[in-house]
Amino acid sequence: MDTTRLNQLDRLSVLHPFTNLGEFAAGRLGDPTIVDGGSGVRIRDGNGRSYIDGFAGLYCVNIGYGRTEVAEAISKQAHRLAYYHSYAAHTTDQLAILSESVSALMSGRACG
Repeated sequence: MDTTRLNQLDRLSVLHPFTNLGEFAAGRLGDPTIVDGGSGVRIRDGNGRSYIDGFAGLYCVNIGYGRTEVAEAISKQAHRLAYYHSYAAHTTDQLAILSESVSALMSGRACG
């Protein structure tokens, strides 16, 4: 799909927090930056420009982009169970294991 069409689709259908949506939808704030790749701390837009991602994916990519071991872990888990909520005392084995590891790191005790 061409960039002009993607810009149009974005303006009409994507909710961008902290953006005046009326002004954005009308095109008065310029075109959206269409990000199509990333590696390490950098993202790349559809025009090939590279940017340092100072937001770190807004808290969820603080280890960088293009991490093969993360993609492999995500793929392995998604084939088994892509998502399940943690409401009403529901959990998954990986959620319990990860949560314990994070708790151990935060308290300074060994994981195990």
